[in-house]
Amino acid sequence: LERWQKAPQLFSFLYEDGRRTAVQAALQFCLTPRAAATVIPGMLTVQEVEENVDALDCPTLSPEALAKIYEVYAANEFFERP
Repeated sequence: LERWQKAPQLFSFLYEDGRRTAVQAALQFCLTPRAAATVIPGMLTVQEVEENVDALDCPTLSPEALAKIYEVYAANEFFERP
């Protein structure tokens, strides 16, 4: 869990302007690669369903934002390596 505690701050540049939520930014990132045709997010409430659907209406992630996402992943260990 410690690896993930700092993630919200590291990726806040994606949603701090209020144009999308953290969930919507994550969904947009998952849908960015051309190989991804769909994403299956978890949803337990009507509010979560609406937030996920609204991700389609958010501004797409810019090439600069995508580059910064890759930089964050390169500079941090979020997953244990075997």
